[in-house]
Amino acid sequence: MGVTCVIRWVDAKGMPTFSSIVDNVTKLLHGRHAGRWNMTCKVFRDTNPVQKTGTGKFMYQVALSQHPRHVYCMVDGSVLVEADKELENVLGKLKNLWVMRQSVPVEV
Repeated sequence: MGVTCVIRWVDAKGMPTFSSIVDNVTKLLHGRHAGRWNMTCKVFRDTNPVQKTGTGKFMYQVALSQHPRHVYCMVDGSVLVEADKELENVLGKLKNLWVMRQSVPVEV
């Protein structure tokens, strides 16, 4: 089956195009196209009242259709975690800590 991973380009200038992402994955990481896929990307914001200056933390969550029982989360670009799908229910109950700001479905 191979390896599935989530990649974040820190040095992206503006909004990268899909073809530039494909080029980077195939050339730099020796990846290959394995068929159609889709995912959902969600962005959560920390609701800590001390952080009202616009420097709050962000959590990024990615759910891949190929792995329906798992989600991948990253907090402030430093911690990447693979968790069970149950994490979405936990975040729903922790509304006083994390608020969902955006949700984007991606199909290719």
